Amino acid sequence: MRAAIGRLLPRRRGNDTADGEPLPVITSWNLPGAPAETSADPRVGRADRARLGRALRTLRPTFAMPYAGHGGARYQCQMWEPYLAASGEPYLLLTSDAGAADLIRQVTRAPLLLVPDPTPDDLELVLPKTVRAAFYVQNSKRNRTFLKLDRMTHVWLNHGDSDKPANFNQRHAEYDRIVTCGEAGIERYAAHGIEIPRDQFDVLGRPQAGDIAEGPRPGATPTTVLYAPTWRGIDARYDYTSLPLATRLIEALLDRELTVIFRGHPFGGRQAGDRTAIAEAHMMLAEDRAQSGRKHLWGAAAELDRSLAECINAADALISDVSAVVTDFLASGRPYAMTAMSEPDADAFRAAFPISRAGYVIDRDLADLDRVLDDLFGPDPLAELRAERRTYYLGPFHGSESAEAVADYVRDLTRGRRLTRR
Repeated sequence: MRAAIGRLLPRRRGNDTADGEPLPVITSWNLPGAPAETSADPRVGRADRARLGRALRTLRPTFAMPYAGHGGARYQCQMWEPYLAASGEPYLLLTSDAGAADLIRQVTRAPLLLVPDPTPDDLELVLPKTVRAAFYVQNSKRNRTFLKLDRMTHVWLNHGDSDKPANFNQRHAEYDRIVTCGEAGIERYAAHGIEIPRDQFDVLGRPQAGDIAEGPRPGATPTTVLYAPTWRGIDARYDYTSLPLATRLIEALLDRELTVIFRGHPFGGRQAGDRTAIAEAHMMLAEDRAQSGRKHLWGAAAELDRSLAECINAADALISDVSAVVTDFLASGRPYAMTAMSEPDADAFRAAFPISRAGYVIDRDLADLDRVLDDLFGPDPLAELRAERRTYYLGPFHGSESAEAVADYVRDLTRGRRLTRR
């Protein structure tokens, strides 16, 4: 800590000018006693840097959430911060991206620092010696600047569990610890040729699924389906979205007089064609609600006013793509179907995406849609297999157990009760 504060307070020369390397402008929010902004000029910003140092000394954070990504900051940080904060340990969030800082500020009251283009020395400044762990929810290459601080334990959390390549990236091996929901999250790496020692993983379940009710909905009328398409991704090879089929899928559900909850991905409308598909889906649901009285949900009502857990609790079944929503839905024990958008047929899809084997698969030409819907809302022949696979994907946790495990994990790391790889 003294070394960090030493950099905050530049040395004074005999001619009363400040000595020290220029630092980036550091902007702070929700850090009592700290200035809103410090200068990069060590002479002009000396007093503000001193105030920042005192504020950090007072906070004495024991862990940090660095964020080096961009547009996903709002939902990715919000997904994990409450469960880390439940440890009771003081902490701060740190980002190098001004746009990300604006998004993070919308969802947290915790101290947040913006340090543009930081060097490892700059990070030594704003992450005092009391910080013993750093938790990451987005795998930007720019995280490597943070990872150079080898005096703390770096923990990869991700922001969802699925069979997407984002869940078995070779770069994850650079983190000291890799947290997964269950054994499935560990075995994905080896299945894709990525060898990481077993003792580098920690199975903690999925705390975000703690509010999901298990078992059939009591008195479930009318029958309701949650349709949650994913986004296209940044690489066309991993485009799994069913949005091009959205109107046909919804039409089939409405023909069966089902109530529909349409919950899109936060990035779902990035392309014009997808925005059009979403708008058409919303219009179909609005028109049917006006005519039938069925209480469909879409837009803000499904994506902002309600959490994913609340949407799942209101649904008897799920239709989704290759998405973390499927893993979360598995906690309910209710049936789900996945669209095979990236593969030529259902068999190839099941081979590529193992979680689909406990669900029903809809071919991308929709030729088997009626049969899948019959199974999904009828005899549900995969119910037993789904129950068996729950622990494999989500770990042996139910209710609040995963959230409690995460809070204990944070306390263990910050108090030195867990060994790291280093």
